[in-house]
This record gives sequence, C-alpha cells and structure tokens, in this order.
Amino acid sequence: MKLTTFAAGLAGMMSLSGGASALARNGRGGKSAPEGASVRPPVHVRHEWDALRECVVGRGEDIVNPGWSAECEFLPPKERELKTRGAGRPFAETDPESARKIVEQVETLARTLAKLGVTVHRNRSFTPEEREYLRFLQEGSVAIFTRDPMLTIGNNVIETSLRAPFRRKERFILRPALSEALAGRVANHVSMPQAAPSKAALDPGNPNDPGPYLEGADVLLDGEDVYAGLSGKASDRAGVKWLARFLGPDYRVHAIRLKPGFLHLDGVLSLPGPDLAVICPGAFLDPLPARVAARRKIPVTSEEALRFGANGLILDERRVIWGAEHGRIIKALRDHGREVMALPCDEVSRMGGGFRRTHHPLWREG
Repeated sequence: MKLTTFAAGLAGMMSLSGGASALARNGRGGKSAPEGASVRPPVHVRHEWDALRECVVGRGEDIVNPGWSAECEFLPPKERELKTRGAGRPFAETDPESARKIVEQVETLARTLAKLGVTVHRNRSFTPEEREYLRFLQEGSVAIFTRDPMLTIGNNVIETSLRAPFRRKERFILRPALSEALAGRVANHVSMPQAAPSKAALDPGNPNDPGPYLEGADVLLDGEDVYAGLSGKASDRAGVKWLARFLGPDYRVHAIRLKPGFLHLDGVLSLPGPDLAVICPGAFLDPLPARVAARRKIPVTSEEALRFGANGLILDERRVIWGAEHGRIIKALRDHGREVMALPCDEVSRMGGGFRRTHHPLWREG
C-alpha cells in the first residue's frame, strides 16, 4: 500500500490538541511543555511488547443486548445466542450470572494492572441520551472493549470509526478518561472521519456503505510497521487508507486480509516480542509481512482463535496476562520464556474479545 503524507483539511478530522505535523508522522517531537510546567510522560506506543505503563480499561457493566450485526456471526453458536438474546434488554436481566462474572473478570484485570504499577484509567457509564444514539439502527451497548474505539500510535490518540452502529457511542464514554489522561501531555488527539448512519452498515459489502471503518482490534504495532486486518466485516480499505495517509511516510501500513470466519486481526495474531508471534496460521488469505513471517511462532487453532486464545495482554517483552482457560497456549508461552499471569477471561470472551481488547495502552515505555 502506497503511503502518502497527511494533508491538511482531511474531511471530518477533529484535532483536539494540535495538528498532525511531525507528531503524526513519527510519534515524537513537535509539541513541548510550557517552560516551568511539570512534565508528564509523553503518550507513546510504538511496539505491542514495550513495557505497559498506562492504559484505559473497559467496564463490565452497561451491557445491553445488541440487535444482530455482522460481528455476531463470528461467535460460536452458544455465545452468539447469548449476545443477541433479548435485543434491547440489559444483559444483567437476561443472564445475571454471566453478567456478574463479566464484571468480576474485568475488575480483576484492572486491579491486577494497578498492583503491577500500571496507571489505569476507566471509561464511564453511558448517559441516557448516549444510549439512544443510533438506536433506530441497532439496539445495544457495551463498555468492555476499549481497544476498538481508539488507537494509540506514537503520540497520536485516534478516535476510530466502528462498523456496528450499536458500538459507535463508545467514543463518548472514553472522552472524559482521555481528557484527564492527556492533559499537559505531548499528545495529538484526533478523530477520523465517521461513517454516515445507514442500515447498509449491517450488511457488510453493501456498495451503498462507503465507510470508512477502522477498529482498534484490527491494528497491531511493530515499530514503523503497522498491521491492519481486513475481514470485510470490521475495518475496511477506506479506513486503512485513511490511517496510512494520516501517519505519513515514516510508517508502513500493511493491509492483511483475513479468511471468512475471522473478524479482527488481533483475534488471530499477537506479538509478545520482536522474535515471537502467537498466530492462527489458517486465518490469512495472503503471505504475512516479512517481520511477522520471520518470527518464531506459537500456533493457535481456529477454534482457539475464535475463543480469543491469541488475544492476551502483553505487559512487556517477558511478561503477559492470558486467559486462564487457554492452558495449552499458556504452556507454549512459558516454553518460549514468557512469564504468564493466568486470569479467568472466559465470560468476557463470550462477549467478543479477550484481555487485549479489554484495555488500550496510552504509554508503553521502550
């Protein structure tokens, strides 16, 4: 994919803390703190495996069962029925025991990260008005997966564009946490152009739905190489092209097409270090980018991938947090020299993501 320099006046972009300039291209430089002001660490993420110092973690409350959308078809039948049961009703009413466990698992993750010295920010609950946003297109709400509605690349914090209408309101509950976290920091907070409200979004591939769509779960960082997944049901080519233009020539954005049956790139690929990949080999339509192909690999089956066995949280190059239900993968990670903290994530995964999707980094030190 040819990369072009980000152009001023890109339709729909909202700059909240300065223009793209050098910050957007290389994630460093550009903006400096006022003289005499206390300097906070810069917002910065360059690699998946750099030491996690600060992140936003989602909330297990606030789940309202969604109406049908394309992302639901990627769940196993039991989980698919669970997620869409009683569209428009609070999940705590339709499955109170699972709802309780989801909250417990998310809160355990947040507490564990804090105990490990990670600064943890949290999104807030939806307001009544926010719950109504695009409800005429699709019922539902979820606050667990902070990975999708934002992206941190270098010093850029990007509000993304989600395909499922019921998830587009998630940007609103993230903004207060981001406003607090970014205050006085070297950061470039922008929003990419948003897709028009249309029922075509519920029918991926519909030519009347021009997007753009870009979801955080589709984007993995490997230094100047940025990998963007394309399943046809989440991010689209318009969204990936926007990202390439925005980041500019100092990054290489690689579009990676996924086979039918897989929704997001981070469900089939994890990079816990410069020399290692956790990967579902049967998920890809094209040859892998060279830096991914050269890594040692821990293979994940399609069944494991659909239960988010590749979707762990990377603390640093030697430590990870993984869903305790994935014993075989945990053993393989340990065999490859990683220290693994195993925490239950099975109920969260039934909602459509693992521990990677339950957090989004703001600062990885490397």
